[in-house]
Amino acid sequence: MKAPPSSPVTWLSLLLGVPLLLVGCRHAEAIATPPSTPLPQAQAMAGMSRPELLGALTKMIRGAQHVRHFSADEVAAQLGHPLQSNAEGPVYFGTELALADGSKFMVLGVGAISPPANRLDLEFEPAPGQCPLSVAALQPVLADAGATPAQWQGPIRFGSVAEWDSRAGSLLITATVDGKYGAADTDACIQRISLQILGEH
Repeated sequence: MKAPPSSPVTWLSLLLGVPLLLVGCRHAEAIATPPSTPLPQAQAMAGMSRPELLGALTKMIRGAQHVRHFSADEVAAQLGHPLQSNAEGPVYFGTELALADGSKFMVLGVGAISPPANRLDLEFEPAPGQCPLSVAALQPVLADAGATPAQWQGPIRFGSVAEWDSRAGSLLITATVDGKYGAADTDACIQRISLQILGEH
C-alpha cells in the first residue's frame, strides 16, 4: 500500500497548527476553571464587621432556643468560622476572631460539670477607644432573635460587674458591663455575653 504523499507545505501547516491547538486548549481550560481569589483569607485579615457580628449573635441566640446543649458544628455554622474542639472541660470548644475595629471576639462552649456544653460565652476584648457591642446595640439583636428586652440587674456586690438579663424560653442571656454603669447607661460597652441553657425543653 502506497503511503500518502507528503510535501513541505503539508508539514509546515501541521507544525504551525500544533501551537495554535495548544493555545486553544489553555484558553478553554482557563474558561472552565476561573481563577480563585483568596476572599476568605482577605476577610479574615480584615476582621469581622459589625453587621457580621450582630448577624452571628442573632443566629446563635435563635439556635440556642431549640437545643439541649451547644454543638461545636452548629455554633461554627452560625458563626461562619471553624472552632477548635477539646475533649476535656470545662471549655469544650472555642475560637478567637478579630473584629474590623481592631477588637477581639472570643466564643467558648462551656460545660458546668461534664460535656456537653450548656453555656456559650462570648467575650469581647475592645481595642483602645473602641466598643464592639453596647447594651443599646444588643437590644435589637435580642428582639430579632425572639428574646425579651434586656433588663438591668445591677452589681451583685460593690465593685462587681453589672448585668443585663434577657430570656428566650429556657435560654438565659446575660450581658455583663462594668459595675460603674447604671440602668440609664445603655451605651455601656459589653464585656461578655453568656447564653445559658436552663432545664429541659
